[in-house]
Amino acid sequence: MRILAHVRAADCLDVLTHLLNRVKLQSQRELIEVARSLVAERVGVTAAELRDRPLPDSGFNAMGSRTETLAGFRAELAVTETGNVELQWFKPNGQPQKSIPAEVKREHAAELRNLKASVKEVKSTLAVARERLESAPLEQLSWPLDKWRERYFDHPVAGTIGRRVIWDFEQDGKEVISAFDGESLVDVQDRPVEPAPSARVSVWHPIGSPADEVLAWREWLLAH
Repeated sequence: MRILAHVRAADCLDVLTHLLNRVKLQSQRELIEVARSLVAERVGVTAAELRDRPLPDSGFNAMGSRTETLAGFRAELAVTETGNVELQWFKPNGQPQKSIPAEVKREHAAELRNLKASVKEVKSTLAVARERLESAPLEQLSWPLDKWRERYFDHPVAGTIGRRVIWDFEQDGKEVISAFDGESLVDVQDRPVEPAPSARVSVWHPIGSPADEVLAWREWLLAH
């Protein structure tokens, strides 16, 4: 951490952020926070930008998965419905392969290492995204529509979490609460929602809404 704190490269912020998500001891977390602040100052990043830097996509597609073909075997790396990351192998005939094929270990060692590293990277990305969104209401964070889409809704990895969040769109002096139903954004009555380009987006929190609205969203979640 002491070395990273004195390096100017912005990539060190990602390393320090990853460490912050792994370390549990408060004294160590405080040291990492100090190191992050020092690096952020050197590279000209504000505290808000530091908390909200773009996350890596790890080569994933828009559906939250990545496919590689090695030695005729297909490797599928994906975020599951429960939020875990799985690496599955399939034989040339499409049947599941329980373990890493021997041919892949022998002929594609570098590519295999890359896939394993991607699993770790995606787990870290999910942890960071989850932490950011959970703390967003407390920090009163909001985003312009385009940045929100890029970082938390359409993002290949973070979007697997972002598309399960209830969002608050502030536009034209009004608030529109909506969620993703698997196809598009809808309100609590399943009516389509089209956010204005000028909208600002924040994570909806029930503490700021009347009881009947909270109950309606609970019923919506159960129904979906």
